[in-house]
Amino acid sequence: MKNFIKATSLVLILFLFLSSTPIFADDASEKCIKNDCAIPTSDVYKEGIYRFDITCTKCVATAKYLTPNTSGVIIVINADNTERLFKKCTVDNPDVEIGSLTKDDTVVIIGKGEFEILFTK
Repeated sequence: MKNFIKATSLVLILFLFLSSTPIFADDASEKCIKNDCAIPTSDVYKEGIYRFDITCTKCVATAKYLTPNTSGVIIVINADNTERLFKKCTVDNPDVEIGSLTKDDTVVIIGKGEFEILFTK
């Protein structure tokens, strides 16, 4: 009878051990793959200094200058305070490929015009 209880207990323990599902911690890159991370809202931005709330490891941004008869400048400064992009735009030459942005990058818009910035993962 003792052997039967030991054997049954052993089978029960093995069954519970083999049927349990391991739980792994998520990292930021997996959250981006699952679309759980946030990127800024694509919108029209005026003159100012912007730091965007990006919870993904990075996102890709493109800009388009919208205001006729004026010019505007867009500057991107990296986390280590180096200038990565400086582009003067007009309606004749409106498109800017900003590239990948992180939460530590700063975007500066100078001029009376407006830029439409589109963010994608």
